[in-house]
Parts: sequence; C-alpha cells; structure tokens
Amino acid sequence: MHGGMIYDELDNAMNELMSQKKKLDALFTSADKLTTNCMRYFRFRGIGIPGNLAIVGFRNLPLTDQWTPSRSIVRQLTFEMGELSAELRIKTIEHL
Repeated sequence: MHGGMIYDELDNAMNELMSQKKKLDALFTSADKLTTNCMRYFRFRGIGIPGNLAIVGFRNLPLTDQWTPSRSIVRQLTFEMGELSAELRIKTIEHL
C-alpha cells in the first residue's frame, strides 16, 4: 500500500471499509493527499461531507483552507517541528 497516494488502492480499501456491517460515520486521515483522495471517493459516490460523513485530517498544505465545505483539520507545524527537533539534537550533542 502507498498510504492513499494511489487512488485505485484507496478506492479498493474504502470499498472494503464501506462494506462493513457497521456504518461509517467519521474518518480520520493522516495526510493531505489521503484526505483529498478520500473526499474524491465520497464525492464520486454522492456521500455528503459533512452531511453523511465527517472527515478529520492532518494539514500541511494551505490548499486545505480552500475546501468547501470546510473540514476539521489538525494543523501540523512541520517547519517548527523540524526546527525544534534540530535544536534539541544540537543540545544533546553539545552535552555529550
């Protein structure tokens, strides 16, 4: 699997998920591309978001601000996370 990057793989996985006995009412996605492909899947099948299903995802790209209707997004501050990680690593090295 390619984590939602290849639409056909996502399509197959979502078909399996949607065929479960318990009806899906919310979906948590872990990346912008995965979120976008899931939204595409639901749009093609006439499944309304947020009417029939809620999607919560992680966000790194400003594109997600453009979605209509808007989605619940956990914003990842990747630059700041990398910067803090580098600072912590440097402090660790300096104290060896």
